[in-house]
Amino acid sequence: MKDKFYKILGLSNGASEEDIKKAYRKLAMLHHPDKNKNEKSHQKFIQINEAYATLTDENYKTKTTFNEPDVKTKNNISEEELKKRMEWATNYSRMKNIKESRINYISYIQLRKSPMRKISLYVSIISVLFSSLLILDYWLIPYKVIEGSLIKKEFNSNDNFYHLTFKNLNSFDFPQEFVFKTDLEDLRKINRSCELSNRIINFRFHETKIFKQLLTINCFGAANEVSFFNKGSFFQMLYLFVFIFSLPLVTLFSRGPNTIHILSSYLFTYIAIFGFFILIIVLFQ
Repeated sequence: MKDKFYKILGLSNGASEEDIKKAYRKLAMLHHPDKNKNEKSHQKFIQINEAYATLTDENYKTKTTFNEPDVKTKNNISEEELKKRMEWATNYSRMKNIKESRINYISYIQLRKSPMRKISLYVSIISVLFSSLLILDYWLIPYKVIEGSLIKKEFNSNDNFYHLTFKNLNSFDFPQEFVFKTDLEDLRKINRSCELSNRIINFRFHETKIFKQLLTINCFGAANEVSFFNKGSFFQMLYLFVFIFSLPLVTLFSRGPNTIHILSSYLFTYIAIFGFFILIIVLFQ
């Protein structure tokens, strides 16, 4: 009988009273009817309380394992203890919620009074707008088509990319020259598909209209048009930037004295600022 109660609490036989109390508190919070509406959890909660009441009963503990406890006495004590423990668990849960709510409210008031409130708000708005512009520029607005002819090709040791300099053949577009960056592997593919050595051939490029980022070089291979991405564009990290700059949405939509808003106001603000630093580094490479 004793083994069954220890097993319900997830303890080994002969566990100390302190271990019994710790196991009970943990399981009671997990299966409490106010926290868990599952019918099986409700039954489990009753078993947990019965096991706790029995194992903490001094009369039960003083009995030898060879003698059966007094069933009537045990049952009476279990019912009484069960009621007390259920009331205790309910009050404990209620007091814990009140304490957490109070902590969140105090933290929220401190946040509103600190400069971090405005910083978080401004960074969140700017980040979300920037993320929206990235999505708009890359996926929704048609690209500008530019024609160019190759002027020179050289390796740049600063960024370890090959710089292909082209003359802009669209007279109304500035600057008159632009650089397309690529690595050695793509350069070989471009050479095979686009015949860079042929100075007569003109190449077509795609440029975004909002951020003016040169995205791809396009040419015709054996049968189809092939495209190669510009390694010098920050759009090569587009998914990372959209993710980072969209995180502050959580801050904007969770406003109020709650844990999510308080944590996101600090965490996602710093992440967004870090994302802008990465963007600046990529742009000035």
